[in-house]
Amino acid sequence: MDDRPDDLRPAPGARAEVPLGSVEVLREAERAAAAARPPSQKRSIGPYVTIAVLILVVIGSSLAVSGIFNQGSPAPQPPSPAAFRAEVAGYCGQAMDGAPAAAEKDRAELARGYLGVIETMRGRLQSLVAPTAPDIALERFSTGLTAAANYTSDVAQGPPAKGSAEEARNVAELTAAAAQVKAGAVGYDLGPDCVAIGDLVGRSARNAEAP
Repeated sequence: MDDRPDDLRPAPGARAEVPLGSVEVLREAERAAAAARPPSQKRSIGPYVTIAVLILVVIGSSLAVSGIFNQGSPAPQPPSPAAFRAEVAGYCGQAMDGAPAAAEKDRAELARGYLGVIETMRGRLQSLVAPTAPDIALERFSTGLTAAANYTSDVAQGPPAKGSAEEARNVAELTAAAAQVKAGAVGYDLGPDCVAIGDLVGRSARNAEAP
């Protein structure tokens, strides 16, 4: 019960005034308590901000590099069939420039010469972007070159013995490959130099057979 006289009592509903000095004392006490806390209890967002910035930098750099490479290496456009034929025909002529002469060469050495021509042409054909429309004649030409490379390589490493099963297999497979290459070159209209590579595979088949 408040025994103060009526003139010293606060009016009903009035807010009690807090002395300014008391507020300052409370603030000083709060600051002192905060300073006295152990470091482990203080919340610090500095390391988290640093990590977040580093992650953003890495992501941004990755996106930028990806964009540079994507812009710098557009997908090659498939050529027209006519342009592709002309390019393949040119490569056939260049490959045939390295065709070996049969005179004064043993069978293994001659097979290595044939193999150089076949592998050169096969590698160049595989490096080209083909037209979008598939063609059975072009597929036949490519398949024949692959078989010719495989079996000519067997002879180049060392001709099998005369009359052996391996010799018979090499001759048969190279004869079939020669027919494939020639049929593919004619069917796809690749020109005389590509037909000549089929003839060279035929010579490789004859070379695979011991005299």
